[in-house]
Amino acid sequence: MKKIFFLITLLIILSFNHLGNKEIIVNHKIDSVTVFLNNAEINRSSNVIIPKGKIDLLFKNVSSNILKEGVNVFISNNVKVYSINIEKSNSDIKNNIKNNTNWKNLQQKLNILNDSIDLINLEKTILNEEELYYEENMKLQKTNVSFSNIDEGAKYFRKKIKSLHRSIIEQNKKLSKIKKEKKQLLFQQEKLLLKASKTNTTVRITVINNKEALCDIKFKYLVNNAIWKPYYSIRAKKGSNNITLEYQAQIYNDTGNDWNNKPLTLAMMDFSTDVSKPLMNTWVLDDNYQSNNYANEGKLSDSKGNYSKDNKMSYDVFHIDDLSTRFKIKDLHYIPSDATPHLIDVKTFIKQSDFYTLSIPKIKDGAYLIASIHDWEGMGLLDGPINLYYNNVFQGISKL
Repeated sequence: MKKIFFLITLLIILSFNHLGNKEIIVNHKIDSVTVFLNNAEINRSSNVIIPKGKIDLLFKNVSSNILKEGVNVFISNNVKVYSINIEKSNSDIKNNIKNNTNWKNLQQKLNILNDSIDLINLEKTILNEEELYYEENMKLQKTNVSFSNIDEGAKYFRKKIKSLHRSIIEQNKKLSKIKKEKKQLLFQQEKLLLKASKTNTTVRITVINNKEALCDIKFKYLVNNAIWKPYYSIRAKKGSNNITLEYQAQIYNDTGNDWNNKPLTLAMMDFSTDVSKPLMNTWVLDDNYQSNNYANEGKLSDSKGNYSKDNKMSYDVFHIDDLSTRFKIKDLHYIPSDATPHLIDVKTFIKQSDFYTLSIPKIKDGAYLIASIHDWEGMGLLDGPINLYYNNVFQGISKL
C-alpha cells in the first residue's frame, strides 16, 4: 500500500513539475519551410533573454498538426533543454480570435448589420401597427356615415394600405439583403475560427540555464496536412533536337500557419516510409527442418544445413534524404493555409533528345512522335501529369 501511495505521489509531482517554473512567452517567426511528399518541416527562430534557473519557454500559435517525433530545438550559450511538451488548449483559440484584426473588423461590420436589422424590424412593427389603426377606424366609420362617405373612405383606406404594404415590401428587401451580407460575414468568421483551431497548440520547452543571457533559438518540427505534387510541361519544336521540360509543383498547405514569402525547399522524401534496417529470413531447402529464424541472429547455413556463428549476414546501406533529391526554390512565394493547391515553378531543363515515330495501327490509328531524353536520371523526376506542347501548340495531357 505504501508503494502504491509513493508511486501516485511521484506521478503527481512529475505531472506538475513545470508549474513552479517561470514562464516566458517567446515571440517566434517562420524562417523557412521544407515540404516533403507527405508533410512539411517548419523552421522557426527567436531571440530571447533567458534568466538563470529552470525556465519554461512557451511557443504559442503552433500548428495543431505538429508531429511530436519531429521536434528539434537548439539554444545557444550552452542552455540545456530539459524537456519538450506539446499542449493543446481551446482557450488559445478564443485568445487568438480576440486579438485577430480580421475577426475584429468582421465583428464591427456584424454589429452594424445587427443594428440595421433591429431598425428595420422596428420600422416594420410601426407599419403593421399603422395598418391596424386604419382598419379599426374603417370599422367605426361604417356605422355613422353615408354610402358616399364610405366610398371616399374606402378609396383613402386603399391608398394608405397600398402605401403601407409598399413600405413593408421595401423593408423586407433591405432585410433580405442585410441578412445575406450577415451570412457571408458569419461564414468568414467560421473560416477564421477553423483556422484558429488549427493553431491552438503551445510547445512548452523547459530549459536549465546557468546564467542569464540573450540566446538564439532554432526550433523546427514536422507537421501534417502539407504536401507537394509534381506537375510538368514538355515543349518540343520541329527541327530542334532539344526538349524543354518545365518542372512545377502543386503545394498544399492546411497547417493553420500561412507561409508568407518564406524560403521553400521541396524534398522528394516520404516520411511514412519505414527506414528500419531489413532483416532477411533464411531459406532452407529441407522438408525436415523447422525454421527458427536464424537469420535474425546473423547465422548462415552451409550445403549440409549446418549453421556457423562466424558467417555474418551483410545488408545494403539505406541512404536517407540525399541532397540531390531537394529543390531550393529561388523565388519567394506566399502559400496561405487555405487547403488549396498553389502552383509554383521549380526548375526548367533543356535536354538533348532523339526523335522517332511510332505507329500501332492494330490498336489505334495515327502515328506518334516519340522523344527519347538523354541523362534524365539526375533530373529528380516523380510520377505526375504532363502538358505536351509541339511548336507552341498544346497537344494534350499525358503522364510521366
